[in-house]
Amino acid sequence: MEKEAKKPHQDHQYILALLENNSSQIEEIYKAHADKVKNFILKNSGTTDDAADVFQDALMTISRQFSLPGKVLTCPFGAYLMMVVRSLWMNELSRRKQKRVTISDLKGYTNKQDQYDFPFSEDDILKEELFKECFLKLGEKCKSILEGAWTGIPLMELAENLDMSYAFLRKKKSECISKLIKSVQESPMFKIIKS
Repeated sequence: MEKEAKKPHQDHQYILALLENNSSQIEEIYKAHADKVKNFILKNSGTTDDAADVFQDALMTISRQFSLPGKVLTCPFGAYLMMVVRSLWMNELSRRKQKRVTISDLKGYTNKQDQYDFPFSEDDILKEELFKECFLKLGEKCKSILEGAWTGIPLMELAENLDMSYAFLRKKKSECISKLIKSVQESPMFKIIKS
């Protein structure tokens, strides 16, 4: 049986804008997301210049990722952008060899609604890298749900964006967090970090 082609999210237009170098739509991307990226970088040991560099690098990274034939965006562009920004910034902080880093946006991982606590603190680069590695192993649907929820999109709106019911989204979000925690706890790296 042939694999069904993924349906592009309505925000795939922004991917096309990047690939086609459509300046008016690229300007829209900056207007919609530059402040969020800047706030994230400033809250996490960076400067305004860092934020500008990371934003530019993130757009270039996304362009490269989606230049492959048949690759489509299946989640909101803003959620995907922030995932790339986080990844680039964590790598940059690792390169700068900062001893301790707090990624304040990740506090949503232990939010009361989910009733889960991650088995480690958030301020160690190795733990962040382990988390990122396990997160990237999740299916596309889980990544879309969690990224959307963690970037502050109200769950009702996120459910609508992802074309699913609110009840299903809440259930699926809990399942995705459970999978993520299990993946973290079963990782050989987690055992090394804990010891």
